[in-house]
This record gives sequence, structure tokens and C-alpha cells, in this order.
Amino acid sequence: MTGLFYGLAMLGAFALALGGLWMWRRNRLRAILLLLVAAITLFNVWSWSTLPLPENVAGRPNP
Repeated sequence: MTGLFYGLAMLGAFALALGGLWMWRRNRLRAILLLLVAAITLFNVWSWSTLPLPENVAGRPNP
């Protein structure tokens, strides 16, 4: 289930990056902010996906 959330977050980061590139000629400040948020989202997904799984959650073994 977490893979779905990672995938949606990556699609959102991709859309933010495309929006930032598209807006570059219109408004540089907003374009930089969009690219910055895309980079932060990419870093968050990378850091979340590399966290170790807990040993035992609610009495169930890890998959």
C-alpha cells in the first residue's frame, strides 16, 4: 500500500517539475518555488522509501 503512496507522490513531483519548467518564462519566482517543492518531494519520497521496516507491527510479521 505504501508503494501506491510513493508512486502518487512521485507523479506529483513530476507534475510540479513540469509546471516549473513551463512557467519559467512567465514568472521566474513561482517557477523556482515549484522546482524547489518538486525537489523536496523527491527527497522526502527517497528518505521514506529507505527507512527500515519495524520488526513487528500490531503482532504481524513483516511481509
